[in-house]
Amino acid sequence: MGSVINDDFSATEIGEGLYQIWCPGKVSCFLAVGKDVALLLDSGYGLGDLKGFVETLTALPLTLVNSHGHIDHSGGDYQFDFAYMRREDLSLARRHASHGERSRALEFLGRSDPGYADHGPCELRPLADGQVFDLGDRLVETLACPGHTAGSVALLDRSTSTLLSGDAFSRHVWLFDDDSTSVPDLLRSIHRARETGFSAMYCSHSAERFEPSFLGELERCARDIRIEKSRPFAVPIAGAEALIYHEGGELFAAADFVSVVYMPAKLGEALGIVGKHLIYKYENGWRYEIYVKDSGHFSYRIHSGMVGGRWVTDQEAHIVEIATDVWKLSWDEPTGTCVSIAINLSARRLHGVIFFPRWVRDDPQKTVCYQNEHLDRMIAYRDQGPTYPKFVVDEFAAITFIEDCGPCRSDIIDRPPSALPEGYAERVN
Repeated sequence: MGSVINDDFSATEIGEGLYQIWCPGKVSCFLAVGKDVALLLDSGYGLGDLKGFVETLTALPLTLVNSHGHIDHSGGDYQFDFAYMRREDLSLARRHASHGERSRALEFLGRSDPGYADHGPCELRPLADGQVFDLGDRLVETLACPGHTAGSVALLDRSTSTLLSGDAFSRHVWLFDDDSTSVPDLLRSIHRARETGFSAMYCSHSAERFEPSFLGELERCARDIRIEKSRPFAVPIAGAEALIYHEGGELFAAADFVSVVYMPAKLGEALGIVGKHLIYKYENGWRYEIYVKDSGHFSYRIHSGMVGGRWVTDQEAHIVEIATDVWKLSWDEPTGTCVSIAINLSARRLHGVIFFPRWVRDDPQKTVCYQNEHLDRMIAYRDQGPTYPKFVVDEFAAITFIEDCGPCRSDIIDRPPSALPEGYAERVN
């Protein structure tokens, strides 16, 4: 069977016994047909007779699974006796089945289907991560993929090695509203999905067949998100304006673009250290302060030590989690100083290695300033040198103060150490 079409729906066979069904509202659902049972992933907005259309494709008993709770994926659940969904999205699905949400969907889609807004949800049964549906001669496995929503899932059809991602993964991932979780959840979900070894992927709002390598592109895009490289993005159906970051070719035009729509708060969890404000004291007595602004930038003040009085904002850095709750920040400064610090938040312990160029060691006061206003001077000093032999400081430190200030703030480190209240850097908590 190739394609089946009626006034509201069309189905294309994307694998043996596996169909992508396009529904009103430019959203698709997926049908996997086994020997004994068929499984339907999602029910669209619920406009038109989806159940009747599915019955033209198979006469088998049908199991309905929702990829998540948004109305364009669960709005048609009322046509069925029950549906499986992750617990995290049950309240979302019930809210999106309300008269108000259905009326808003009709207005957005420019439709006036009588009685549509009066339908409620069907019975919703909890769906477990890893739950396997045996369709007789094919197995379909559930993979929890939080990010787009807390209860998002993808389904892996083992017989065709096809991953059906719903809205969890696509060229245009939404992570901006209260229903979504965070960029790190997206990254963790991508990692889990890649480990399944799938050979092809389909998402709900595109007919594109994605190769496994696409998730690598999406992962890089999510890791690379920078607020200063993003632009405003209006989402009319949600009544919101967010930010969009994209890589690859021209957005929505090039075949290789990939994007994430997000709010800055979603970056607060992008790395567990984002938003943290720390004061720490090295064993040699030097006292430093940092604020991790986002997944690639931080600000710092140096309260005492060889370059005490120096402060910097929005320093670019490589930030990675190297173990549970242990983070490494590495960066190269305009002065030529290279730094790498490992931070164990749970143990409130830090280890830093600082590689000072010879010129900084010989005359450290040259660097004591608000560096952002003197970048050309710092670079000129660096280029003039001398660089070698470098002065290496390799020390452990105790984190004496820690607080969670949230991401992307400019008021945490906004003045020199000398302008702070007495005892500021000696605070302990």
